[in-house]
Amino acid sequence: MSETTHGVERHDPANRRFPRYTCNLPAILDIMVPEQTFSPKNVPAACLDLSRTGCRLTCRKIDSDYYRMLMQELRYVKLEIDLLDGRLLRLRGKLVWVDYAREESSLGIMFVSLDEEQLEVLDELLVAMEAAGLLYQSTNGRPVSKMPMDLDLELD
Repeated sequence: MSETTHGVERHDPANRRFPRYTCNLPAILDIMVPEQTFSPKNVPAACLDLSRTGCRLTCRKIDSDYYRMLMQELRYVKLEIDLLDGRLLRLRGKLVWVDYAREESSLGIMFVSLDEEQLEVLDELLVAMEAAGLLYQSTNGRPVSKMPMDLDLELD
């Protein structure tokens, strides 16, 4: 079964190929909007859940005009996730859904063209999250819990 948010289909979690893990990691999202400028819009965000193939972010105060422009066509993004250990995980992806709200919007990102080094760091993070018992669970599409910002994941 699928859910649709603003015309974009969201897949049933039961059909996922890779498990999703709950987190709360600071992130910066660069959204590519070639028809406006060659400079991406830099959006502060928080990564709320993460898998090997994508993530869910939350962003504060995306204005409604910008949201409408985002929904007009496929948008590619660059994502920088702070791993809280001095490293940044830099990923590329595409914006696959936006759940718009005036104060705080959620965005779905599907990763694309990840290289071996990015996959290695991502897999290391996911293994640490699994060991910490952070498998994503939801109630009506909302996470049951978020990872505390100071949780030590013991990354190598």
